[in-house]
Amino acid sequence: MFGSKEASEDKLKKMVEKGKWDKLRKQYLDSDKTTQVALAKACAASRNDGSVNILTSLLEVDDVDVKIAAVTSLGEVGDDHVTALIRQLAVKTPADQTELKAAITKALEKIVERA
Repeated sequence: MFGSKEASEDKLKKMVEKGKWDKLRKQYLDSDKTTQVALAKACAASRNDGSVNILTSLLEVDDVDVKIAAVTSLGEVGDDHVTALIRQLAVKTPADQTELKAAITKALEKIVERA
């Protein structure tokens, strides 16, 4: 897979803290599932728009674990602007994906609490 470079969560977190958004997008956004989950978790360390943009892009990935990680991180760093996107994901999520539905609910609650 193009861009399939596995990176540790610590390495990704350091890149997030330094604001290397373009490099993160180019090298890791279309990577393997493990790296995408690590990227989503690392993005929880920054409330920067770059972090939120990466997380919203990860919501489009066709993997439940990646979506759960992205939604969970958006719950940590997202603001009221991302609630509509998260609610839209909730509507599109099948009822049998209970873990994702729970992560969506929790993320929305966290964002509302901070608002």
